[in-house]
Amino acid sequence: MMPGTPQTHDATVAQLASFCRGEMSAVETYDRALANAMMKSFELVLTQCRQSHAHRVSKLSDRIKQMGGSPPQSSGPWGALVKFFDNIAEGTHAHAVISILEDGEDHGSRDYEADIVKLDIDTQAFLRLHVIPHEVETRRLIESIKFSSPDGNR
Repeated sequence: MMPGTPQTHDATVAQLASFCRGEMSAVETYDRALANAMMKSFELVLTQCRQSHAHRVSKLSDRIKQMGGSPPQSSGPWGALVKFFDNIAEGTHAHAVISILEDGEDHGSRDYEADIVKLDIDTQAFLRLHVIPHEVETRRLIESIKFSSPDGNR
């Protein structure tokens, strides 16, 4: 397929499901971060980020159903990253945990940016209206606490 050529309907549903699994993994990762005692001072922002990702899971799931597909029931392979996060986050300074979350946000942004051009115009509009602005805001929130981390200002 040429760059910028819209995918077939089934490929679009599959791409939305992939985005949805990534968002599910993000929810799981924020759940883990929120359970980490050293992250207590960032609870409000982390909760906002988690809720934003959960909202995106809902929006993407609704869109998949609207297109006749079945939304994913789990984060699938992305869930392995959550287990990796658990191993790294245990005993890690808050600043390092925030950096891991920031890297995850960057990865999600890159995925949307790289794959949106492959989708039909209606799906692109849906993502630009209901998903990407929330991704940008979540990234901004994580960046805002990165510099206020008590154990590692840059």
